[in-house]
Amino acid sequence: MKMRRNKIVSAFLALLLVLTVLGPCHTAKADSWAEPMGDEGFWAQVEDDDTLTITGFDGDLPSGKLVVPSKIEGYTVTKIAYGAFEDMSNISSVKLPKTVKEIEPHAFDGTKWLENQQKKNPQVIINGFLIDGKKCTGKITISKKVKTIIEGAFEGNTKITSVTVPGKVKTIKFGAFRDCTSLKTLKLKKGVKTLGPEAFAGCKALSSVTISSSVKTMGTAFTDTPWLQKKAKNSANGLVIINNILVDGSTAQGTVEIPDGVTAIDYGAFKYGQATRVKFPDSIKTIGPCAFYYCDLESIDIPEGVTTLQFSTFYGCKNLKQVKLPKSLESLEYLCFGECKQLNTITIPASVTKLEYPFWSAPFWKYSLVIYTPQGSAAEEHAKKMDITVKYTK
Repeated sequence: MKMRRNKIVSAFLALLLVLTVLGPCHTAKADSWAEPMGDEGFWAQVEDDDTLTITGFDGDLPSGKLVVPSKIEGYTVTKIAYGAFEDMSNISSVKLPKTVKEIEPHAFDGTKWLENQQKKNPQVIINGFLIDGKKCTGKITISKKVKTIIEGAFEGNTKITSVTVPGKVKTIKFGAFRDCTSLKTLKLKKGVKTLGPEAFAGCKALSSVTISSSVKTMGTAFTDTPWLQKKAKNSANGLVIINNILVDGSTAQGTVEIPDGVTAIDYGAFKYGQATRVKFPDSIKTIGPCAFYYCDLESIDIPEGVTTLQFSTFYGCKNLKQVKLPKSLESLEYLCFGECKQLNTITIPASVTKLEYPFWSAPFWKYSLVIYTPQGSAAEEHAKKMDITVKYTK
C-alpha cells in the first residue's frame, strides 16, 4: 500500500541521509514517524512546534483532484515531505493551503499534475514555490511569482546556461541548481537573501556570478565551481569574503587571521580545511553550522558577542584539545564539538543555558573530556547526565 511505503521509505531515507550520506551537517529530523491523521487519507507527523508535515496519502481520489487542508485534527499543515505524493499518477490537480511553508523534493514526481504543468511552463510553481525546473533550457529568468526555489528543483539540468533570479525570490534551497554543468552565468538581484548549502555546487562552467548586497547567507553554495576557485586563488590569504560574510576558507593553511569587519563565518566555510588556528575579530557575531567541519584546528579563541555555536560547528576537529568559551555564549547546539576526540578540557560559562548533546563521540559512552563550569550551571547538569567529569570555576 502507498501509505505503508511512504511511512517506511521516508523514515528510512531520513535516517540514511542524515547519518550516512549527509552526516551531521544536515538538519533533517530522523526520529519522527508518520501516522494516519484525519478521515481523508493523509499520513502526517506532528513536529516539535505542533505543526503538521504531510508525508503520504492513501485515500480515494476518483476525480484526481488533490486538496490538502490547512488543518488536520487541529494541527496546522506547514510542510509537504519528501516524496509525499510521489508516483500517484492519478493526481491531475493540486491545491495546497497558504499555511504551507515548505515543500521537499519529489513531492509530486510521477503525477499527471506535474507532467501537465511541465508542458504548460517548465518552471513549475505552486503557492510561490518553484518545485521543478528540470525541463528548462538556455537562458532563464526565474518568475516573479516565486518566493522559494526548493531543494533540487533544477538539479542535474545540463541544458540551462544562464540564470537570473529576481528580488522577489528570497530563498534558494539546498542543492537547487547542483550539477547544472552547462550553467555559466548567474545574477542574483537585490532582494534575494539566502542561498542554501550546495545551491550551485558542481556547476563546473559557472564563471560569472553577480551577488546583491541583500544576500546574507550563502555557505557552501558555490563549492566546486570555477567562480569560487578563482576567488580563493586571487585572495591573499585564501579567504573569500562577500557582503562581510566569510563564505570560504577551505584553502587557507596554518594560522588564519580574519579581517576586521567580517560579521559572520558561514555554513561550511572551513570545511575539511587546513587552518590550525583562527584569529577572530571582535566584529564576528555568528559562526554558522559546520563552519569548521573536520578542520585541522588545534586551538580556537571565540570572541565575545557570539551567542550560539550552531550544529556541528567544530565537528571532527581531531586536533582540538582545549577550548574556552566567551561569556556572551548562550547555546551549544547538536554536535557542535562532536567527534573532537582529543578535546580534553572546555570552559563553559554560566551564561550557557542550552546544551543539545554538543560533545557526542563514538563510542558515545567514553569521554576523556573535563568540563570547567560554575556550580549549578546548565553545563554541570548536562555533564552529570552524560557522565562527563566536571570541575568547578568561580
